[in-house]
Amino acid sequence: MLNFHDAIVYEEDVELFRGNNWLNSSTIHFAFELLKADYACNEPDLVHNLELMDPSVVSWIHFSIEEDEYSDFMESSQLLSKHWLFLPISNAASSFDSGSHWSLLVVNMQPKQSEYAYIGYAYDSMGGHNDRAASAVFDALSKVLDSASSDRDRSSTRKKRLEMMGSLCPQQSDGFNCGVYTILIADFLAKIAIKDLQKSACESSEKAAQETTTESLRAYSTGDTYWLEDMRKSIMRSTADNFRRDVLIEIEEMRAKSPAA
Repeated sequence: MLNFHDAIVYEEDVELFRGNNWLNSSTIHFAFELLKADYACNEPDLVHNLELMDPSVVSWIHFSIEEDEYSDFMESSQLLSKHWLFLPISNAASSFDSGSHWSLLVVNMQPKQSEYAYIGYAYDSMGGHNDRAASAVFDALSKVLDSASSDRDRSSTRKKRLEMMGSLCPQQSDGFNCGVYTILIADFLAKIAIKDLQKSACESSEKAAQETTTESLRAYSTGDTYWLEDMRKSIMRSTADNFRRDVLIEIEEMRAKSPAA
């Protein structure tokens, strides 16, 4: 067993990073924790603006959360204080089902367009395979977010929008790397957000900083040629293979440093 922050992986989970294996929720959560640790090390003052969510929490929001649990969850998660949320999406039919495909839902929590409360972007390495699941999670999450908003008009008059990016993002050429592509796309977009937050940190106005970040990352959420080229050059089968190798190296280094080693 390996414990890293609040992620726990067992030997059978670690084995999923080897070869042509489909990643489960534990391995995706572990990888997200690795990414967050890297961001925190390099940009400790900015990482709090992003939330890379645990797949099990996403599943709970999708299938199980009750209205009387909204308040406690929002108080503990502080999601309304975030700029961007990154949610791994599974096509599971219930909280007891592991599903067979992963994709990514990115939610802009502070859109520049004032008529919108939240804007979601669904990235899927198999076209629109998970569009229905992404839409269902976005709707469930919106209900939770609305319940905690201090702006009562947020839920009653401000719109929510979900854009299906589908084939605009890198497409996997196999049947097992959807989880890795989900992690890599999240990392790609999170780093853009952090970079722009870093640039805007010197702005005298918090509003100016927010708008700079929102507009720049939003540009990456369109079909612009430069966005497609950047993403395609950064994420492909060889990138996925390298990611698996790098995670295994990090795991071995963690084990070597652990007291039980």
